[in-house]
Amino acid sequence: MKDAYGSQADFEARLAGMTGGTGFDSVILCVGGSGQKLINDSFRWLRDRGKVVIVGDLTAEFSRGDMFAKEAQVLISRAGGPGRYDPQYEQENRDYPIGYVRWTEGRNTAEYIRLLAEKRIFAAPLISGIYPVEQAAAAFAEHAAPSAAVGTLLAYGPR
Repeated sequence: MKDAYGSQADFEARLAGMTGGTGFDSVILCVGGSGQKLINDSFRWLRDRGKVVIVGDLTAEFSRGDMFAKEAQVLISRAGGPGRYDPQYEQENRDYPIGYVRWTEGRNTAEYIRLLAEKRIFAAPLISGIYPVEQAAAAFAEHAAPSAAVGTLLAYGPR
């Protein structure tokens, strides 16, 4: 890994400093593509019995030995949380009782919007470019190969 933030060795040195050498409790992978190297690297970044959570469309190929050495868990996150893919929830607007399911798809979204409104979450630093929708191909090209691009917005209409 070599990007705008330094080498993988630089990252791993910072990780050791941030965690006192124990590693992260969990690593959340919000990416797509081949997962073998990234998941195996993530095992090194974890503390003992940590978790790798796959959110994106990432192939779940990894070293059983690396996972076993940390007794790590590999979890797949369902998009949106409980309620997603449930026709009664999504189409009939039947919510789950909060005492049974604290964080549903709708509650997750509402909480995220509340945190944005209170300026407790800042998305602006993640935006690396804004393109008119007519230049969508160029915007997607920024993400096709390794680059410093993190998040790209497509603008519809005049800015």
